[in-house]
Amino acid sequence: MIEALVALAVMSFGMLGVVGMQSTMRTGADISRQRSEAVRIAQEELEELRNYSVLRAADAASGQLAFDQIVAAAAASVPAINTNTTFFLERVVPAAASAASGAMAPVQQVQVIVSWADRSASAPNQRVELSSAIAGLPPQMYGLHAMRTDRSPLRQAYGRNAAIPRVHISDNGDGTSTFTPPGLGGVTWIFNNATGLITKVCSAPSTPTCTTEERWLLSGFVAFATGGPPSYGEAEIPTDPVVSGLSMKVKVTLPVSTPDQACATEAVVSDRLAYYCALPTQTIAGQRLWSGRVEFAVSPSPGTLSTTLGDTTASNFKVCRYSRDGYNLVPTSDGDIPSGLTINKYNSRHPYSYYEVNGPQQNKNFLVISAGDGTDPFSCPAENPATPIESNTWRHQPIS
Repeated sequence: MIEALVALAVMSFGMLGVVGMQSTMRTGADISRQRSEAVRIAQEELEELRNYSVLRAADAASGQLAFDQIVAAAAASVPAINTNTTFFLERVVPAAASAASGAMAPVQQVQVIVSWADRSASAPNQRVELSSAIAGLPPQMYGLHAMRTDRSPLRQAYGRNAAIPRVHISDNGDGTSTFTPPGLGGVTWIFNNATGLITKVCSAPSTPTCTTEERWLLSGFVAFATGGPPSYGEAEIPTDPVVSGLSMKVKVTLPVSTPDQACATEAVVSDRLAYYCALPTQTIAGQRLWSGRVEFAVSPSPGTLSTTLGDTTASNFKVCRYSRDGYNLVPTSDGDIPSGLTINKYNSRHPYSYYEVNGPQQNKNFLVISAGDGTDPFSCPAENPATPIESNTWRHQPIS
C-alpha cells in the first residue's frame, strides 16, 4: 500500500510538471502567433508609407498619400487577423530627419511600433519595432530601381544605340538607320545602330548623293520660361511657349577650320524644342573627336539675344543650360579640365564648351528666359535643394 501511495505521489508531481509545461508552451505559442501578426502589421504600414502617390499633399487626390504626409501618429488600435488580443500601431517620425542635406532628395526616418497585451497582462506589455528610411523621390522614378547598372545603355528597336533619335527614323536592314533631321531641306544622316556614329551624310535631291563622313550627334531639348522672373519651379516644369525664330548652331573648334554647323530643331510640343546637331570629327590617336560650343540666335523679332548679363530689355532673351555645376571655362588642352575630371566626365556635365568629344551626347538641355522686366535683369534660376528634381541652370549666352 505504501509503495502504491509513493508511486501515486511521484506520478502526481510529474503530472503537475506536464501541466505547467503545457501552459508555458501554450503561452509561448500564443505570443509567437501574436508577434507574427504584429510584424505583419508593421511591415504593411511601412509598405503603405513607401507607396506614396505624390510628393506634396496639395497635389494628392482623394485617397492618395503624399510624401509630406508621412508624419508621426499616436498609438491607435488596428484590425488584426485570427488573434485574441488588441494591437496598437504607433508611428514615430523624428522632425530632425525630415530632409537630407544639400541637393539630395528629402528623406524621412520612420519608426513603426506595434504593441499588445499577452495573456498575462491587461495592458500592452509586448511590442515590435521596425525602422526604415523613405526617400522622397518622384513616384515615376520607381522603375529605375529595377534597371541593371552593369550593362551598356538601353537600346531601341532594331538594336539602335540609345542616342539615336526615335523620330524621323527608318531602318535599313543592314545595321544602319536613316534619320531625316527636320528643317534641313531633306538632308539625311545614316547612323550605325550599334555605336550611334553617323557614317554618311546624304543630300536632299530625289536621287541623293551620299558622302562618307564620321560625325557624332549632339541632341537635347530647349524649354522656355519667358513669362516673367524665372524661378526654380519654372526650371523644373517650364510651360511657356516656344520662341519663334530661334535657331542653333555649333561653333566647331576641332576639326580645325570647320565652318559653323547648323542644328535641326522642331517643336515637339507647344513649349519644347528638340534639337539635333551632327558634328564633324577629326581622328586623333584612333579616336573620332570634335570640340566646340552651342550658340543661339533669334531672327526675326519678337526680340533678340542679350549680349550682356545686365540687359533688362523685356523683349530680349537669355539662354541657360541645365547643369549641376558651372563649367564655363573654354578648355584648350587636357590641363584646362578641372582637377579630378576626365574629358568624358567633363563633357557629360554639359559644359559651356565641349572638348574632344568621342561619342554621342544626348539630353543636353537648355532653358530660354526673358532678359529682364525693363528695370531689373533676370538671371538663370538656381536649383531648389528641397525638391528631388535636378533643375539647376547656368548662364550660357551670354556668360558674362
